[in-house]
Amino acid sequence: MRALPLFALALLIPCALLPAGGCGGSDQPAGPDAGATEQQMVDYFGLQTGRCFEYTSADTLQQSPDLGIVVESIDTKSFAVPTRVISYSTGGVAMRDYVAFQDNALVLYKREFPGGKSYIYDPPMKRLELPVLPSSVLNATSAVTIRDGAGRVLADKEAHSLRVDVYALADVALPIATTVSATKISFAETLADGNTKAGRSEVRTFMPGTGDKASVDGLVRIDFNFNLDETSQNVVYKLQKIRDLGDNPATATPPCGGTP
Repeated sequence: MRALPLFALALLIPCALLPAGGCGGSDQPAGPDAGATEQQMVDYFGLQTGRCFEYTSADTLQQSPDLGIVVESIDTKSFAVPTRVISYSTGGVAMRDYVAFQDNALVLYKREFPGGKSYIYDPPMKRLELPVLPSSVLNATSAVTIRDGAGRVLADKEAHSLRVDVYALADVALPIATTVSATKISFAETLADGNTKAGRSEVRTFMPGTGDKASVDGLVRIDFNFNLDETSQNVVYKLQKIRDLGDNPATATPPCGGTP
């Protein structure tokens, strides 16, 4: 008999043997296993180039989005492997993430705030493992080089740790006029030596994708502070629209997150 992949075996385990909340929302795609192809991982995490997610901080659809998120390009020069450059726009580019797939994980090579700080992770910081399982915890570490807006080094190979908590499935009502069963994911980054210094708090709500660009999946809600002032309050952004900008999102009109 052919061995079942790990995610398929997990579906056969009785609910009583899983962590609390681990059997909720059986309609959520289980996702590919650790042997997934890059395209399967792209589809699962909703990271197709040019697929634009637009959000509002209101509870209902608004004419102008408050946030746009899109994979704007593939960077083949900055790091040892090609990275997907995710642009976060709040009227202008507020943040970029440089991510790639390593084994069965989504990893972060760099995060930058144009005009502000940049963070380079070496080795890349593991952010999520595939499949994303409700009621699970991920711990990762990296050495981080931090630069200010002028390129001056503020910290060189500073040891950081990241704890990722994935919560139980829950129904999320969205301004895009649908309700999805998704998982809330909390990212808490601190110094590895236990110092009280911590990065920006971040919560993402995620619905695994299947590759269908017309479906509502991927990052459906984000709780984050995109302001250069790190002490500013987080804003909760809720998905209100998905657009396909094609292979050249930088030339799209309107741009992702721009007013129609």
